Amino acid sequence: MSRTPRVGSAAPTGPGGADASSGRETAGDAGVPGRQETTEHRPERTERTAHAERASHAERSTRAQITTDYAVGAGIFLLAVAFAVSFSGQLFVPFGDEAGSPTADRLADELAGGLLGDPADPAVLDPVCTAAFFETFRNDTAPPAACAFGAADSPAAALGTADRVDVSIEGRPRDAGAVRLDTSAFPEITPDSVRLSTPASPHAGADATTARRVVFLDGRSVRLVVRVW
Repeated sequence: MSRTPRVGSAAPTGPGGADASSGRETAGDAGVPGRQETTEHRPERTERTAHAERASHAERSTRAQITTDYAVGAGIFLLAVAFAVSFSGQLFVPFGDEAGSPTADRLADELAGGLLGDPADPAVLDPVCTAAFFETFRNDTAPPAACAFGAADSPAAALGTADRVDVSIEGRPRDAGAVRLDTSAFPEITPDSVRLSTPASPHAGADATTARRVVFLDGRSVRLVVRVW
């Protein structure tokens, strides 16, 4: 009596004892080394790319100077020189005509501090003595005895200095010019009005220095201006 083979018996094995599924796995694994080889070549391409970038950067770094570069550099240099020259000029002449010398400051302090008024009340000018100070040089008249200065033929002689001096009382704002004082109420002063400025003035191009003081005259604020050259 013959026996019928049972269904589901083990599948036949392939050569070398490996079954068919094992053979399929082997065939599937055969492509893995190829993929690894492709992956190993990627760093090589990246290195070539980096080398090319370095070469391109070196080429740009060693590029010769062109006309545009020269023009930009020259423009910046000229601007720096112009700024340095203008700034150094301001250092040597910080205030121009406003800068006073020691002589101009001293004379302005003497006039505002008591020569044209009462030393006990500085910066307040006496109208009679102020008018007499300027009128003395025009009409060669002696000032009133109550004033602190004597007769003189020039502001420099009255102030006791060898420098040329110009004195004026100017209104405010600055462009108002010299003040004309009404002296009709003062019998000591012959004219009815006196222009409060001396005849002398710095000539064009003179190296004059100026001192200014804010003072009060006849109830209003004015500026005492002394120029020395």
